[in-house]
Amino acid sequence: MTSLLKNTSLVLIAIPVAILVAVIFMLLIRCMATVFIYIMIAVTVLALLGLGLYLLIAPSHTATGTVTGSAGSIIAAVICFILAILIVVLVVCYKSRISLATSIIKVAANFVSSNCLIVLLPIVMFFISIAFLVLWFFQAAGFYSLGKPVTAEHQYPFQHF
Repeated sequence: MTSLLKNTSLVLIAIPVAILVAVIFMLLIRCMATVFIYIMIAVTVLALLGLGLYLLIAPSHTATGTVTGSAGSIIAAVICFILAILIVVLVVCYKSRISLATSIIKVAANFVSSNCLIVLLPIVMFFISIAFLVLWFFQAAGFYSLGKPVTAEHQYPFQHF
């Protein structure tokens, strides 16, 4: 029983902390949405380039004991380089759409910041779902306690108990 109380207290502490972190994150996005998007794009391109370089440079051991680059790792490295170049080209081509996306993110962050109670909507929906399931359980228990169904002629789709 004490572990249940301990877990419940941890959940009750975690909920306000999560809401606070979400509000701080929304405030940061409201101020720096463009920077976040370009940082994510840059990290993606650098990760692809780094993986491609690693696959080219990393040695692979063959069955004879010699160290060479395998054809599979070279192909994977070339694919990583092509993906990185493709992402850069797409960013250049879709610059206006990226700026539109950052504007939408800023507006959404402004909305959430001005209507902080919307953060509680998933929690409210969870409790409504629990209430619905409890009601469904009581209805099912009520139907189960009526007795055994008896089939009679011309009674479809209903049954008599």
